Amino acid sequence: MGVQADQAGRGAHRPTFITNVRNAPRLTSPPPIRVGTMTDTPDTEPLCVEARPGLTRRASCGLLLTLPLSGAAAQTPPQVRPTPGAAGMFTAKAEGAHTRSFAEKLDDYALSVMDFMSPEQISDARQRLGRIDCTAAFNAAFDAAQRSGRTVYVPDGVYLVGNLRFGSQSTSAGSLSPLGLLGQSKLGTILRARAGLTGTVLQSWSITGVTFSDFTIETAGTAAMAWDCRWKAGDGPSTQNVIRHIIVTGGTAPVHVNWDNLNDTYPTEVTVRVDDRQAASCGISMVQGGGLSLLRGCIWSGCFLRFGSQNGKIDGCWGHGIEFAKGCTNHVEISAGYFYGNPTHKSVFWSQSYSSFNSVRALVCTATQFVTENTPTAAYFDLNAYSILKFTACQWLGPTPALIGARARTDSYATVLVRIEGGTHTGKLTLGDRPGFEIECDAFMNDATGRMVTKARGGSFVPEVRGNGRTPGTYARGGKTFGRYRRQGNIVHFRLRIEWSGHSAAGNNASLYILGLPLEFDADGVETVTLEYSGSSFAGRNVRANFANGAIAFLTADGGPVALPRDGDLILSGNYSVTA
Repeated sequence: MGVQADQAGRGAHRPTFITNVRNAPRLTSPPPIRVGTMTDTPDTEPLCVEARPGLTRRASCGLLLTLPLSGAAAQTPPQVRPTPGAAGMFTAKAEGAHTRSFAEKLDDYALSVMDFMSPEQISDARQRLGRIDCTAAFNAAFDAAQRSGRTVYVPDGVYLVGNLRFGSQSTSAGSLSPLGLLGQSKLGTILRARAGLTGTVLQSWSITGVTFSDFTIETAGTAAMAWDCRWKAGDGPSTQNVIRHIIVTGGTAPVHVNWDNLNDTYPTEVTVRVDDRQAASCGISMVQGGGLSLLRGCIWSGCFLRFGSQNGKIDGCWGHGIEFAKGCTNHVEISAGYFYGNPTHKSVFWSQSYSSFNSVRALVCTATQFVTENTPTAAYFDLNAYSILKFTACQWLGPTPALIGARARTDSYATVLVRIEGGTHTGKLTLGDRPGFEIECDAFMNDATGRMVTKARGGSFVPEVRGNGRTPGTYARGGKTFGRYRRQGNIVHFRLRIEWSGHSAAGNNASLYILGLPLEFDADGVETVTLEYSGSSFAGRNVRANFANGAIAFLTADGGPVALPRDGDLILSGNYSVTA
């Protein structure tokens, strides 16, 4: 006999379910009792039933429904204990539970998209054919769930869809929307874009507190964006959406998933796969003006991540590179990651824009691999940076020699420290400083030689000689001139040699000063300087050098100034403290 289903809601259909009871007696009295929607957990399919007394129906969710005949002994299944003599009522098998109707109980659960599908659509989806368009059914389910404040549930199957609109799509404020979109399983519930689709498959603008879980969106072979879930009205509030266990197979769209301005939303175990050897498109765009951004266990394959945050963390992810968004402060921590060089952008990490200064203020990577073995990359990192790039227990794999690329920039008054603590590289990596970047490392193993590399922070500079209070003058710099320094904490150790001839500012009571030392002096710090060699210019004179206003001044034994010679050759060494 047939057990008919009905679901209150605009556009709902009435599928028929056939019982599995052999030789079931024909019952004409009493009449059937409507009990509404039945489901046990959000991970199982809702079932709409019309039960008749005396029949037992096991729903797909595993809940046994029994309505006792008058005078008959009631069966008591593990999940539900019917109340004797009260047809259509039940009591949960738990201490303190109250008795209520099946209809009331069943309204606790999600609204199934299949309630809005025809029998032909349901059959097509269940057989995983994906031939009959279900767009209208999905949008009707979203509208009904929005009105009733419920979640939309999608059973396993392949659903052919067009442009889906989840929520009211506000562009000026927060949107009204269902409470969630839940599939039965990540690999089993598939929303497949119809051929030639443009625009967006799933659009859910400006939503807060919504859960998206366990489904796949397929856009391969189309130009459609898979999912646009950004906060459309500019920088969003603390949205606190839940996004987890989702797969996207991308087509030819320039961006496949957009989560921009969803502050305080933390996607978990989301995979975006694109069949593109050049990885030219953006798999995930997650750019926030403020708040916290957190990605966990996410993958972007054949595409890249665009990331921007005030404070962000990328944990246990891998993909074809990260583009740090322009206009963001980007204090970012990355841990347990695996990142490939991007064939299009020629780096593992790079900046979205180089036309003006946009910074990664601080980047800290731990236990992460950077791989360029099969990718022609010019450098590992091409970043506009501000303070520190720190790598602890990381690994560099591949033939790329440059750690910092030619496009990398720093602010004009800031020197970026690149600090490597532990880890390994294949032996191809060079650790030379670039302008504005100073590289230091400790216990960094070269796998090719088996040797540990230790490189203190330091670099070179060009010392200058001039007279105090006078025009700098011109002179010929000798070939022996050099300047080297090493920084430990806030103390700079230096050694320099300056050789000059024909200084135009000599005489005229000009005093000898040496300038050009790196970093900014701490006026209240401790400084020492030693004159190692003075050449013939100071023969027979008792001269001592000391710091004055960030330069090295020369004094006679009685404290008077030393005149700037026309020709000279000096070797100096010492240390001084710095302010930053």
